[in-house]
Amino acid sequence: MKKRLFWGVMVLSAFVLLSFGLFPHWPSYTLDYFQNEPLFKGKPPTYWSRVISSSEIEFDPNAASELRAGGTEAVPVLMELLQHENASIRAQAARILGSMSESSASAVPALKKAASDHNRQVSQAANEALRRIGVETVDWQELASKEGRFFVLMPGKPSEERFPAHMAENIDVVSFYVWMLLPRLAHFAVAYSDHPDVAIKNLTDKESLDAALELFIDDQGNELLSDKPILLNNHVGRERVLQTPRGTMTKVRAYWVKPRLYRVVSIGMPEEANSPEASKFLDSFKLLKD
Repeated sequence: MKKRLFWGVMVLSAFVLLSFGLFPHWPSYTLDYFQNEPLFKGKPPTYWSRVISSSEIEFDPNAASELRAGGTEAVPVLMELLQHENASIRAQAARILGSMSESSASAVPALKKAASDHNRQVSQAANEALRRIGVETVDWQELASKEGRFFVLMPGKPSEERFPAHMAENIDVVSFYVWMLLPRLAHFAVAYSDHPDVAIKNLTDKESLDAALELFIDDQGNELLSDKPILLNNHVGRERVLQTPRGTMTKVRAYWVKPRLYRVVSIGMPEEANSPEASKFLDSFKLLKD
């Protein structure tokens, strides 16, 4: 009897040691199971975090497709992965959820939280996932200035400033008003400035617009990507796109409505500057009737 017990213990010990050697993450998987963490195909989030990350030894290029095909059954595991300490895993989880469309509807609250992640890669992936699911990610605010005689949609509540200043060497300013919104990933601004007749009487419309856009070309090495004429209610305008050496992109539209110059500006990395939100903001600018 004692011999049987001895050999039984030895066999069990050998099995445990072998399991640890062949499956070094087995203890954590087992712990997840007993902690009632969500499972997909019998495997916990710790397993999936290792196989969807290309930086892990256990990376499986088919794992993301497997989770995507899992539909609603895989969502609880992906929601757990949105809270992982590794930003690349959080971002990958968001991308997978975004590709699952309606199946990931229950993950919307978790994705909204991830949309404010301190890591740019994660917040971008979460915002894109919400857009693909069909969820509005921006709290659009209508800004209508009676004094400025304009209307624009801002992706949030802006702050208002007034600057009496010279905005360019060859054009004086009577007043300069700015509405700014500075979220973490991109900046938005709409501004207008009024100019005395004496300052503009000798300038052509093109020269006035050039002066208005001088602010956005400095000696910091900005590259001019595009510059084209535009119209707003038959008023001449210009759209200029620039990029800094660090990669930040500025899109500015200037409109000359004598004696007033309007500027509508979005600033961010290319993915933000070219985002649907930036386009909606720029395209929403309208003049109000007196």
